[in-house]
Amino acid sequence: SPGRSRSGGAGRAGRAAGERDRSHRPRAPLCHDGEVPADPSPPPLRFRPIVPGDAPRLAAGLQRLSRETVRRRFLVHRGRLTRRELRYLTEVDFWRHYALVAVPADDPGELVAVGRWVRTPEDFDTAEVAIVVGDCWQGRGVGRRMGMLLADAARQRGVRRFTASVLADNVPAQRLLRTVSDRLTAVHAGGIDELTAELAA
Repeated sequence: SPGRSRSGGAGRAGRAAGERDRSHRPRAPLCHDGEVPADPSPPPLRFRPIVPGDAPRLAAGLQRLSRETVRRRFLVHRGRLTRRELRYLTEVDFWRHYALVAVPADDPGELVAVGRWVRTPEDFDTAEVAIVVGDCWQGRGVGRRMGMLLADAARQRGVRRFTASVLADNVPAQRLLRTVSDRLTAVHAGGIDELTAELAA
């Protein structure tokens, strides 16, 4: 289940103080082409289920990704998402197709990461997993947090293993799968690694 951020405070004074704190909290800078953020600490994020209303944010987020991040996510360079693809990616049933987004706690309109798994039709115990994290948020533990939440949801729904097709040089993706897996195996084929991760109990 997705994590939710909560703020404390009593009555109007507590809410006003919280609003002031959020307004003075430094926003994460926009990063392009793999720039490294100045602050590598884990950011205050909220993880929630994806909704159809996220389609415009998803389309805009793809355009902000660096070419390298797009290459690692889709294995090749790609352009804009079609309306049909956006519907598929945002209108999910959370049983066969499960998806989460991560948004800044103080800016819920911005998507900084998206993760999903989709069950394999011929084997409902298996699901293909994919996670993409915005360039500015990479290296800050966001992908790992997303991976743990996806794995928890998968186990609760009877999924026993994740699969993923990743570029052979995509070490972060392989490392991420190891964090949720009891056993990770890889089959190498033409620069692509077909990974199978048995989910930890």
